[in-house]
Amino acid sequence: RFLVDGAVLADASPYTRVAYVFDGSDQDAVSRARAEWQAAKARGDAASYWQQDADGRWQQKA
Repeated sequence: RFLVDGAVLADASPYTRVAYVFDGSDQDAVSRARAEWQAAKARGDAASYWQQDADGRWQQKA
């Protein structure tokens, strides 16, 4: 499941993967994404963070 533009998912349990896509230059979006990350970790979900580099490639950061 892909979530964009600040969408939230009340229950992620039916899904194998959930991707939160957000604008890293929007501080509100970054704050929401951090809150979702913390909630996922608190639930015991496996969470990873990927960031697009200047060449457009995705690199895993956490």
